[in-house]
Amino acid sequence: MNLAFKKFVFIVSLLLFVHLFAIFSINYYFDFYGVFKSRTKFSQEPNQNFMKIDYILKNKEKYDSFIFGSSRVGLFDPAKFDNGKYYNMTYSEGLPFEHLQVIKLLLSSGVQIKNIIIGLDEFSYMIDPKKHFFEPSRKMHFLLTDKSKFQFYFYYLTLYPNKEKIKRALSSKKYNTYFQYDIFNSGMPIVPKIVDDAIENNPKSHVKKQIFNTSVTYEGLRIKKTINELQQIVNLSKKYHINLTIFIHPIHQTTYLHLNHEYFFQFLQELSLITNYYDFSGINAITTDNMNYYENVHYRQHIAELIIDEISSKSHLYATLVTRDNINNHLKSKMSDIALHLNK
Repeated sequence: MNLAFKKFVFIVSLLLFVHLFAIFSINYYFDFYGVFKSRTKFSQEPNQNFMKIDYILKNKEKYDSFIFGSSRVGLFDPAKFDNGKYYNMTYSEGLPFEHLQVIKLLLSSGVQIKNIIIGLDEFSYMIDPKKHFFEPSRKMHFLLTDKSKFQFYFYYLTLYPNKEKIKRALSSKKYNTYFQYDIFNSGMPIVPKIVDDAIENNPKSHVKKQIFNTSVTYEGLRIKKTINELQQIVNLSKKYHINLTIFIHPIHQTTYLHLNHEYFFQFLQELSLITNYYDFSGINAITTDNMNYYENVHYRQHIAELIIDEISSKSHLYATLVTRDNINNHLKSKMSDIALHLNK
């Protein structure tokens, strides 16, 4: 090996080292997904799934009740429940498969669970959880994967820094426009008051937003697998004497009307065979009023509180408690409501 080639190899190696060191440093410093540092302010959506599991495992006696679901359960205030010390485990696109793994981990780690609440979406039986393995904001805790702790953190260190993410992080720091999450108390994301004020101050403009006319669609079909995962949760609840409550979210009417109702009703039918649940979906007073939603996916705080009242047996005005005995009549009623609405 001549001197010139050695020099070339040295320079290339040095440049590669500097490049990798820069990537590692940027990812660690900005910590876009919240996996390296304990904090509550972010310029984008962090990996709540990991952060919350990590926090609970370090505080095993602080909570005995858990709210599971997608971002739609984000506004479920644990303080509204009086039968346990609740924590909101909400994270983006939370799926039954992931809830099952987390529940197993908490139980095997010595967490004493009294109550579990699970909110199910129209995509709960569609999205393949394997998709989340490749999404940094949704990856599960390394204890729930076949990856080592080192591999988990190395993955986040080696993510190629996105210029837009860096700009957003710097801008958030400069103007204090962070997304905030109450990770170390309730588990809830914090919705700025200004968001709801804007809706209440101009309701006519809000209800006419074009987004309410656009349905949200998801791909995939895994009803049998999802029911099996929920069956395992039901079995664990019985084994450990956990009070389990399951409900179907009030899906905004535009998305609800564009669902494949054959598959959705099949899922509801099979769910009724393994457990009772509250169903808030359909064409009803909640889902047909845009003032109840921020956009075509997430309902507002007052709807979250309404659901809490219903599933806590304080009122039964907006949901049907579905059982294997009334499921057929329930589905007939839902089909009738859809037909009437479409024929208006």
